[in-house]
Amino acid sequence: MMGPYPMVYGSQGRTTHTDVREMVECTPDTDLIVIPDLISSKDNPVDLSSRDCTWGMVQMRNMAIFRGLEYHHLLLIENNVRVHKDTLLKLLSYGESILIPRPNYVSYPSIGARCFGPSITNTYPLHPLRWSAHSIVLFHMPDVVRVPVMFAGVAESVDHKRWQKYIGPAHMALDVPVDILRIPTRFREEFETQALPKDYE
Repeated sequence: MMGPYPMVYGSQGRTTHTDVREMVECTPDTDLIVIPDLISSKDNPVDLSSRDCTWGMVQMRNMAIFRGLEYHHLLLIENNVRVHKDTLLKLLSYGESILIPRPNYVSYPSIGARCFGPSITNTYPLHPLRWSAHSIVLFHMPDVVRVPVMFAGVAESVDHKRWQKYIGPAHMALDVPVDILRIPTRFREEFETQALPKDYE
């Protein structure tokens, strides 16, 4: 899990860190690794509003990859993601090299449309991706070692192209949903005004 600032949600004050711990406890032979905060001190670690913060996230993601090299799989999770107890077990069952669960952007459904593409009904349950946010990704680590740089910090779509070159296309497991509770401040205005595509299903 990336970052020491788990999100609190619900009337009982539950945290995303609690969700991740419960998922780990329900998945045999699994460890929880918490990546420290590498975001610049001049940035707000909650709002994630500046470009410097983006580079901090890139460093945290690459540190997670480095820490995960001794494992067979690595599920990279950012602290704004609400997972379920069986999320990891379901993802592992597919045996994919790079697999992303279906993100439900609670307040910004138009982001989901960008992740999935205009129509997904013909690709169920595994949808090939051209792009997706890196909020939560499962990596098969023996394949990852073939990639020179996993996260370059230019754009997430560029990372996906690099993964496809060295490993193969990433997929989204449409039957494994997770909730993305918040998005960085710099993206909110854009997606608050963006309508869903007409052919989005």
